[in-house]
Amino acid sequence: MSAETYQFLQQMVNQGGAADLAEAVDIVVGRLRCLENRRHLADATARYFEQLDPKAATAERALAEDLSTMAGTIDFDCEI
Repeated sequence: MSAETYQFLQQMVNQGGAADLAEAVDIVVGRLRCLENRRHLADATARYFEQLDPKAATAERALAEDLSTMAGTIDFDCEI
């Protein structure tokens, strides 16, 4: 582990963001995995919409607009 990484993780512990270095690593890896999962989901979503026929795409857009309106106040990062 680089000195910079160690300092970053130790700072998390010192500031109360983690109980120890192992927990700090788990937190950071968890955040990275979340970002990777979001990227995979975005890629899969893009592929899905690229293959839709125009009629289905119109229906999906209408559904997305309705869902966006209804879910606008939800903080999904805090709900997971």
